[in-house]
Amino acid sequence: MKIQFSRHAKENTELTPGEHEVIEKVKGFELPLKIVIAVEGDIITVITNYLLKKGRIK
Repeated sequence: MKIQFSRHAKENTELTPGEHEVIEKVKGFELPLKIVIAVEGDIITVITNYLLKKGRIK
């Protein structure tokens, strides 16, 4: 499986090696979406994703 990022996503997300948490407000969802990914070389693994509960944004 290959994951591709749009040009916009690449400009706004630094994908250095290691584990990352991405928190974004997504149209159509009341709460922000949290995505946890791990980057190793050219492999990106989505570990988990879920809607954040109110008041839990860092």
